[in-house]
Amino acid sequence: MFGQCDFDVDALTSDFDVRNGLKEDDFDEHYMVLGLFGDHQNDDGLLPGTRWVSRSELDEFCEASDLTLLSQWERGRAALQAAREQPAQSPETG
Repeated sequence: MFGQCDFDVDALTSDFDVRNGLKEDDFDEHYMVLGLFGDHQNDDGLLPGTRWVSRSELDEFCEASDLTLLSQWERGRAALQAAREQPAQSPETG
């Protein structure tokens, strides 16, 4: 994984979208991954490269064992986000 984004990067295709924001259904975990990609089901060959791929696509096209480290990273990210949302405590209150 080379990057992570909370929305579909390809959804920002026009100046209008950039100015007015994303729609609710554009918010979905996407990851920049290195892989072999075909643009169509009937492609005979796959091309190496990096692309933004949704988590649901990774689940569909990858073996679960290949996503173990990503799942661990997601759990750590969720724990960090939850910790950030907790109110700060002073040393006196413990």
